[in-house]
Amino acid sequence: LNFNGDRNDRERSLFLRQTDVKAVWSVALNGVALGTLFQDERDMALLLPVPAGVLRAGANELRIAGKPSSFSDDIQVRDIRIHDASASDLQREATVDVTVTGDDRGMPVRITVVDDQGSLVPLRSLRADAYEAVRTGVIYSADGRARIGLPAGGYRVYASRGFEYSAPSSRVRVTAGEQKSVALRVRREVDMSGYTSVDTHVHTLELSGHGDASVEERVLTAAGEGLEVMVATEHNRLSDYSGAIRKRGMERWVESIPGTEVTTPIGPFNVFTVLDGTPYPNAAERDWSKLSEAVKRAAGSGVIVQNHPRDEHSGYRPFDPAHHVSGTGENLIGRPLFANAMEVVNSGAMAPDPLQLVRDWMGLLTRGDAVAAIGASDTHTVDFVPIAQARTYVERGNGPSDVVAQLAAGRNLVSYGLAVDVRQMGPPVQGFVPVRLAVMGPSWAAAGRVAVYSNGAAVWSKNLGANRRPGRKFQATVRVPVPAHDAALVAVVTGPPVLQPFWEVRKPYQLTSDEWTTMVLGVSRALWIDCDGSGKREAPLHHARQLVEKYKGDANGLKQALRAYDESVAAHVRRLL
Repeated sequence: LNFNGDRNDRERSLFLRQTDVKAVWSVALNGVALGTLFQDERDMALLLPVPAGVLRAGANELRIAGKPSSFSDDIQVRDIRIHDASASDLQREATVDVTVTGDDRGMPVRITVVDDQGSLVPLRSLRADAYEAVRTGVIYSADGRARIGLPAGGYRVYASRGFEYSAPSSRVRVTAGEQKSVALRVRREVDMSGYTSVDTHVHTLELSGHGDASVEERVLTAAGEGLEVMVATEHNRLSDYSGAIRKRGMERWVESIPGTEVTTPIGPFNVFTVLDGTPYPNAAERDWSKLSEAVKRAAGSGVIVQNHPRDEHSGYRPFDPAHHVSGTGENLIGRPLFANAMEVVNSGAMAPDPLQLVRDWMGLLTRGDAVAAIGASDTHTVDFVPIAQARTYVERGNGPSDVVAQLAAGRNLVSYGLAVDVRQMGPPVQGFVPVRLAVMGPSWAAAGRVAVYSNGAAVWSKNLGANRRPGRKFQATVRVPVPAHDAALVAVVTGPPVLQPFWEVRKPYQLTSDEWTTMVLGVSRALWIDCDGSGKREAPLHHARQLVEKYKGDANGLKQALRAYDESVAAHVRRLL
């Protein structure tokens, strides 16, 4: 951008708005580096200092340049201005005092500020020695209070506390030198009292080497998002956040489970808790058998999560369709899943099709694999990917150790803006089983459709419109068709994406197509129905093996026999043949 200007004999500031930035873009004025754009796809305002003497009398050039990258990054930069004041002075031009109250006095909260154009704003905390985590447009406050310095103008201030709470907001306009107050009250809208909220995939810059969150900021953000338990999963090191929790007096709000992310060339795995005295698995291991034995030995009876099943790292994609058959959960290159859990929602690495990993998980269930579905954030940052945006609700026990046992047993739900539970209410009768469905969510997330899957196939659904009722959005006992053999029932609820700045859904992490979608969703546990009354859990693969063995060489007999089974058994028969 070429423009005419005047020489600046003192510091000024460059203001701009940016949207859809994923790669690294440098900002230079007359060849002098001022900084970089935020690597953040949201609508954000950026304020950069312009040192004295950088501006020239007459012709000037502002250059925003991207670096060579493996992907195309189409960005938007607009509303570019040079202010006569320094960036520091602009961030103190006006003051807004925010007080957030709720059912619990002095509870940690998130405060989000956008301007009249909806951009996250460059703000400054004016509280001395407060326990806060501050980024553009966001302050996590340990006690629900904030004193915010920002440029004069009009703003909307939000208060939020994660999935279970309301997100009230208020507009405020301040002039230069003015101070105003905003009071907001958050209310618990979603009753998840039978569950413990857990994020099983958490990082910090301090311990993993990338991102921007310190350990103490991570503790505060977890408490501010209403998370009860977080698992420390720093890359290739065993860690725990309990020390920082005690140091900051946050024991009332959040607990930590020690763990690790074993990041290998053939897939990343979260492991918790790691047994004392167990050798740490070799993170450079490329032999699947050796890796699986080492990880299982370290985890003992704990949890092993297959992370990023369809994302590529180090040139490898665990559930790449070239070697993974989604409908039957079959691996074609001798690397069967050894984990007892897998991420079906990773809010920091969403897939172009957000339901693909759910289908992959249901395919594993048809093999009889005891695999829990996991929702996690994979956060490395204070704000870009909020901790616990996707989370796992584990049936409540007596403490963190019980969380591990309950999760290993698959007694959990997955939440990404919505949640759904399914419970069996009676025995199967004449091809139907009564189940109770409950769809939960806050007022700021709408439920659109709930469906029940039997062995991976949709067998019942209901359109919920765009239900924004807080708490229980839908509850009913319904009759769901089931086969004559055992069935794994899974309920899934979906809705339109949340685009509000305190909980904005992310775009896909790795595009594999130019067609993609965003949504909120909830996934139930796998509910096993003993349809044949055998008293044993017999998955479709079990029946397929029996049929193939019984009807060797008798194609017509096999064809007739398959009429008594569902399409999942048929799919496994095809694979076996």
